[in-house]
Amino acid sequence: MAIDRVTVTGSFVKFGELVKQWAKDPGTRPTSLAAFRDQCAARQVTVQIPSYVEGVVFVQHQKEVLTIHLPPADMLKDAEQQLENGGAYPLPPFYPERFGAPQLQFPDTPAGKKARKDFHSERIGDYCISLCV
Repeated sequence: MAIDRVTVTGSFVKFGELVKQWAKDPGTRPTSLAAFRDQCAARQVTVQIPSYVEGVVFVQHQKEVLTIHLPPADMLKDAEQQLENGGAYPLPPFYPERFGAPQLQFPDTPAGKKARKDFHSERIGDYCISLCV
């Protein structure tokens, strides 16, 4: 069974604006999950947070330090297993909206499975070094 993930629905633009606010003005960052949900809701952003999540922590990088964000090992293994079993690679809904393409589809062939796995690795690699900008 797949591990539930945090998901955002509603406006990713508004969520991104909220993230930018937190980056520029640390005093506005919520200090609890309830405050996080409240700030999101005030901007018409719904965040589904799995029951195993108990808190919120903000990490702001320094440009002088290479910070590598690593995913939780159990969630990484779960995602790899889902992809290996032919699961779709989930992208936020703004990808097809912005790029005019449907959600990624990989054929259930050896080449398709490799392409799906490679794309997952590319996304993980990009995310861990891109500093969210």
